[in-house]
Amino acid sequence: MSDNPGTGESEAVSAQVRVQALEAENARLKAEAENARLKAEADYAPKKASLGLLLAGAILSVCGWIGLIIALLLVTGKVTTPYGYKVHKYDEQSRTVGKVLLAVAILSLVVWTIVSLSLNSSS
Repeated sequence: MSDNPGTGESEAVSAQVRVQALEAENARLKAEAENARLKAEADYAPKKASLGLLLAGAILSVCGWIGLIIALLLVTGKVTTPYGYKVHKYDEQSRTVGKVLLAVAILSLVVWTIVSLSLNSSS
């Protein structure tokens, strides 16, 4: 032990200062990481889906499964930015069209299933 009676108190204050410095550094690093993430998202502009993909999705969604897959790709498609963050591949308008195509594909699958079952039962 030390001969100075105030040394324990000064060590506690010194430790408290180090903890505060580490907390400040941690907060700074978190802020830098968040800024990098926001910059990565801002640097990436989602692309508009091609007319061919939209037409194929519209035509095939009436047919069923393939249209369903195209619609799901439009709605949920994501890419990884250079910073490692996942963002939507297609813009909001393309994703909205994909949602409509998804609804049409599901409805058409239900209709085709009902038609198929009714044709099989009448045979």
